[in-house]
Amino acid sequence: MNPKDDEFIYATVSFLRQRFQTQAVPASTEVYFPEEDASMLFEFNSESGDLGRLDPSMLLKLNHLVHVTILK
Repeated sequence: MNPKDDEFIYATVSFLRQRFQTQAVPASTEVYFPEEDASMLFEFNSESGDLGRLDPSMLLKLNHLVHVTILK
C-alpha cells in the first residue's frame, strides 16, 4: 500500500443496533487508532429493543453479527 499524504481511514463497528466510529487516522499498512477509540462499550438492556433483561450467561447464546467496516 502506498498511501498519499491526504488519505485517511476509519473503522465502524455495529452490534445490536449500536454503532461506534473511530477517529480518522492516516492510511498505512499498519494502522493504530487513538487510545480513546480502543474501547467500545455496548449496552445490553431493554431500551436496545432486542434483548430485554439479559444476564451475562445469555451473551454466549446470542446469534447476532458484529459488523466491522474499514473506510478510506
